[in-house]
Amino acid sequence: MISCLYVGPRYEDPIQQASTIDAIINGTYGQIDGISISVSDTEIITPAISRAVNANIPVITFDSDAQNSLRKAYIGTDNYSFGMELGKLLHQLAPRGGTYGIIGGSAPNIIQRVQGVRDRLADTKWNEVTSSYKDSLDSTSVSLDLMYEYSKENVDAIMPVGGWPMFGEDTQPWKDFVDANRNMTLIVADTLPQQIELMNQGYVNGLVG
Repeated sequence: MISCLYVGPRYEDPIQQASTIDAIINGTYGQIDGISISVSDTEIITPAISRAVNANIPVITFDSDAQNSLRKAYIGTDNYSFGMELGKLLHQLAPRGGTYGIIGGSAPNIIQRVQGVRDRLADTKWNEVTSSYKDSLDSTSVSLDLMYEYSKENVDAIMPVGGWPMFGEDTQPWKDFVDANRNMTLIVADTLPQQIELMNQGYVNGLVG
């Protein structure tokens, strides 16, 4: 029988993640035979992974990787390719081009998505505005505020590379934004059921999941 213990910070906090790894090494949670982690900051977590491996605790990463660490394997999306698909979809829906802004974050997987978007759109008529990208802080309300900031800059498209602005239990704030910005192209990452429902209602131009 395999038992799984879920420990760590509730929100993205690399220092707390590293502290949790050290607590595991020190036996705070009893005997632990392996660690699985979604990396929030490679510079902070890579040394922590080394400490775990050197203590004979193997580590795998999921969702967000630390490629140059001693982790045994990564399980998850190719996030650079994910970003390429986001950029591809924007170009397919609006090949005329224009200006776009990205809503991102600080985790390694998100940074890879952002780079994929930029590389895919580099040779198109789309140009990223100088204020991009903006950090969502993994928050629905912050993401929506950032979208309104972009709207004041009259950008032609907004691309959250995570589904944050659509994740709220109450989707009306998202609908209100879309209704007020119908001339804007919105491409959003992830495909949660509520996102699919919003797309079917005409409240997003495209999703990549």
